[in-house]
Amino acid sequence: MKVAWNLKGAGITGYSASEDELKVLHDVYSTAVQPGSQKASYIVQFLWRDLTSGFDLIAIGPYFPIESSMSSNVLQEFIMLCLKALSSYGFKVCVLLCDGASSNLTVLKLLSGNPRTQFPVHAEAESLRERYSVEASFINPEDPHGNPIFLMICPSHQLKNMIAALYSSRPEGAKDFTRNDHQFGWKTIEKVFAEDLERAENGLSRKVPGLKYAHVYRDNWTRLNVRPAKIIQSSSNSS
Repeated sequence: MKVAWNLKGAGITGYSASEDELKVLHDVYSTAVQPGSQKASYIVQFLWRDLTSGFDLIAIGPYFPIESSMSSNVLQEFIMLCLKALSSYGFKVCVLLCDGASSNLTVLKLLSGNPRTQFPVHAEAESLRERYSVEASFINPEDPHGNPIFLMICPSHQLKNMIAALYSSRPEGAKDFTRNDHQFGWKTIEKVFAEDLERAENGLSRKVPGLKYAHVYRDNWTRLNVRPAKIIQSSSNSS
């Protein structure tokens, strides 16, 4: 077994197995699978984090192997199993957080009492924030005191989705954005980056110091990373 060591951070970042060890792991896996059983195609994993105590506790699990792609009914059943297990050990669940996948959104609507419909829109509100603000929650059926569990879509995933949509407005992309007769899109990001390079060459400070080449001309890893999305939507870049 090889240890992956981070020289800069002075810590262990992971482990890697040699080819010989991989063969052994394959043998163990092969013997563990019973003849005629269906192998799992997907793994649904839950991550629980402590919010109230002084401990930085992160509980990974439980995880559920499933044979086919996730459906909202199966996901809802898994959530209820987790709530039952956590409540039996005295844990109180405050928030359920997930990304914006269709099955996740369906479960959020079911739990909050808005099944198979859109979340309500406050058309009379003055600002866009207030108009599309959603307060979703449900009563924990496993909590003897009937405390609510609040539902939330992960802001990091929402941010990445917004950047991905904006990235699709490139000339070879499939989207176009116009507001108040003003067209905007990824060209603006490229323009800001080019102006920053010119300012740096002339000895001037950059307008968006954290904006890098990889953030503008993205590879697969950058598309999964949250930090570039935060930099692109920072106040310094928006202004």
